[in-house]
Amino acid sequence: MKRFSSPATVLLATACLVVWSCAATPKIPLEDQHYIEGTIVEGGALSFILRDDSGKELRFAAYHDAVYNPPEFHALAGDRLGVTYGVTGGTTPKTVALQVALLSPAAQRTEMASPAVGIIREAGMTRHKIHLPENNFTVVMLKGKNATSTPGDWKPETGDKIRVQFSETSGRFMRKTFYDTLELLEKGPILIRDYEYTGTIVDRDQGSVTVRSSGGQMNKFYLGPETKVYPEDDGLSAGGLVQIVYYKKLMGDRTIRPTATIVNKIK
Repeated sequence: MKRFSSPATVLLATACLVVWSCAATPKIPLEDQHYIEGTIVEGGALSFILRDDSGKELRFAAYHDAVYNPPEFHALAGDRLGVTYGVTGGTTPKTVALQVALLSPAAQRTEMASPAVGIIREAGMTRHKIHLPENNFTVVMLKGKNATSTPGDWKPETGDKIRVQFSETSGRFMRKTFYDTLELLEKGPILIRDYEYTGTIVDRDQGSVTVRSSGGQMNKFYLGPETKVYPEDDGLSAGGLVQIVYYKKLMGDRTIRPTATIVNKIK
């Protein structure tokens, strides 16, 4: 008998070709499997980084059909996990989580309370970066399905002071924050006071710089489309003295990421 696929089945199959999270966990022989315990230092939609008790960090690919314990597993930075894993073969080997167990939650977690008063750091069509002075960090809030704004004729703009009600959804290793209502409290632009840091670049990669202060303290700052480097025609390299203006960004895994807006190269 010939079997026909329903439109929904075809649609799901097509989506799984595009979205990696639909991929199945590779079959790895039992003798090639390993076990590790450690603490999450970074989480994402498709992977997470674990630091074991020796300080070694390892990134795991996390497919949707791995065995999670508990079944409604949700974990964020600071949570302790036990992971059974294996390494795939081929030209691009991956370290893949096969079984993931939540051993203990983080002792402390960065949380937000809704509603909150904030300032729009960056307005967008489907998301806003909102600075929350009470928490002293900025968070990306996606537009909720039935999001509303008050007054009705107001278009949110960078620098507006607002009251925001929001909700969150939890994935395996991160949360997403959605704004449900925005209320204009004061028309901007209202200044957000950011942080400054001066030091010498000791490491530079594609998305960040590590800077050592005059006192020897090391800090990592993340770079992105919003980062402006001055002078513009002068790149960043190890050994350069810089002054960095940055803000604290709350990530979906509940880590705080120092994000540079301005990098002034002093010499």
